[in-house]
Amino acid sequence: MEYKLSQESAQQQFALFTQYYELDPEHLPEEQEAAFNTAVGKILRAVRLGRVEIASEDGIKVRQHLRNPMGETSTIDYAELSGKAKIAMKSKKDTDYYGRMYALLGSLSGLGETAVTGLKSVDLSLAECLGVLFLQI
Repeated sequence: MEYKLSQESAQQQFALFTQYYELDPEHLPEEQEAAFNTAVGKILRAVRLGRVEIASEDGIKVRQHLRNPMGETSTIDYAELSGKAKIAMKSKKDTDYYGRMYALLGSLSGLGETAVTGLKSVDLSLAECLGVLFLQI
């Protein structure tokens, strides 16, 4: 695979996300550290590959470029986290981690939970990594 960005540039983009949301990995519950660190590593790699872009314009924007487009959809734009997006998880049990994540990502993207569950392979894995971060906010 050919990287489009250096590790340093990817870390700078990722820092936009953590700084904007004041997300401090030092304050995570111990049982969530491993999943969080794995997700961060995969996201940094995706940023380097050009599959994820993080920009701070009018808030924060996260764009995922799909390897396997869904029809005419080849990118997913995740909006800034809001109460509306969190309410999308209300029908999910606290123990339904993936259901909560897909509902949240579906709301943030405006595509709905069904679209997120329709993602395949690396696209789904990357969306889940982004979901791990959004659920920590």
